[in-house]
Amino acid sequence: TTEIYTLSLHDALPISNAQKDAPSVRKAIKSTQETEAAKVIAEIEALAASLEDKHKKQLRTEPYKIATGCATSYSCLNEMSGQVSLDETEVARLVELSNLFDFPDRATDIKATVKCARQDLVRAKTLWDLNFMIDSQIEVWKQLLWDDINAAALEEETKAFQKIIKGMDKAVREWDVYAGIDSIIKNFLVSVPAVSELKSPAMRQRHWDKLMGITGCAIAVADGKFDPAFCLADMLKLQLHKFVDDVGEVVDQANKEDKMEQTLNKLKDTWAVVEFGFDQHSNTDVYLINLAEENFEMLEENQLVVQGMMASKYLATFE
Repeated sequence: TTEIYTLSLHDALPISNAQKDAPSVRKAIKSTQETEAAKVIAEIEALAASLEDKHKKQLRTEPYKIATGCATSYSCLNEMSGQVSLDETEVARLVELSNLFDFPDRATDIKATVKCARQDLVRAKTLWDLNFMIDSQIEVWKQLLWDDINAAALEEETKAFQKIIKGMDKAVREWDVYAGIDSIIKNFLVSVPAVSELKSPAMRQRHWDKLMGITGCAIAVADGKFDPAFCLADMLKLQLHKFVDDVGEVVDQANKEDKMEQTLNKLKDTWAVVEFGFDQHSNTDVYLINLAEENFEMLEENQLVVQGMMASKYLATFE
């Protein structure tokens, strides 16, 4: 037991000496410590400037432009993620040193910048995932045959995409890729109601010809009828989102002309069976038309209808 106690006592002596020597040691290494601390601070400042520059350049690279496309963007984002991982490792090293030298606040900026760089990579990836999903869905819709198109359902599903894009972080709204995806959704969302209008049975060949003349694009339509294989993709060649008002005017013309045509046919059928009588006027050779009272009243009513059509700007179609 004595032997053990003696060893323990001897072991304690260096610790006691170290405690006594601590102030002098701290004084001796102070200059070295300050020098190393200055080096760490310089490294942090240099990295801060480098990371800031990299982040600004990052937002101008290909994955942030809609024209780049999904495949290339995914490849670029993967490569950029590797570089950000290296930066994160360097930031972690300097954060540890800043804590060691008791100035953790010095590393605040580099932690924030590298975090933003990582977040913006994730945001860009999320946008391209959404773009891929939207493009894939629209391509499926484009294969719908003309008679099978349910415009209301397409509009509802497209609004779901719009809700997703509108719910994304405000930080991405200045990016070209965001604007591009938003434009794809808006254009399709505008085109769908136009497609619905164009499904009007009142559309005749003359109306399709007029619409093709306005848009400068041709579609396969003959005698106002489409081939059984005609699909949504064929109709969208007209770029309807650019001519929404024109589509509305053409369809309005078609509907009004159809109504006029039905009215004229009804008048034709009605008067085809009306019997006219002829009465000799005062023992002369002149004969006057004689109509039954109910037919005369109908004549007055029909005259008013015809006069209304005469004021229509679409009258020329029936002249």
